[in-house]
Amino acid sequence: MLKILTFLTLLWVAARFVYGIDFFPFVDLLGRYVSDQAYPVLGIGTVVALALPGITRAFEGFGWYSLMYSLAKLFFSLSTFLICLVSLAAVLFWFDLGVDVWSLLGLPALLPFIIASSAAFSLHIADFNYPVKEALVPLFMLAGLSLFIVILAVFYGV
Repeated sequence: MLKILTFLTLLWVAARFVYGIDFFPFVDLLGRYVSDQAYPVLGIGTVVALALPGITRAFEGFGWYSLMYSLAKLFFSLSTFLICLVSLAAVLFWFDLGVDVWSLLGLPALLPFIIASSAAFSLHIADFNYPVKEALVPLFMLAGLSLFIVILAVFYGV
């Protein structure tokens, strides 16, 4: 997770300060997309999160163990990347643009957490020694810390 955060921070610094990219049009586009497509995104994400453990069990029944583990690991890695991206973007966009990304995203911001939990459970199905709690707690703590920083900044008017 630290590698992902370092990569995203360096990417943001390069885009913002080296190339002079303004992220406000992107945030505006994201806000319009989320307001228009919130329910379909929530529906598809919920179906994926609910189907992942079932698909993992089906692959286990067929004996496709490597495919079962790879699929669960892929979804866990993608959701970890999205959680890191949203958490970092929330802090950076608040201090750079004054935009609260958590409020902008609303309920669809919970989808990476739901999919990460489902993928961690699927990884536990694939490998009963997989540490589900140790994998999920840092993700939830990162998002909680990001939200806490933004709330404190709003409260103190930074």
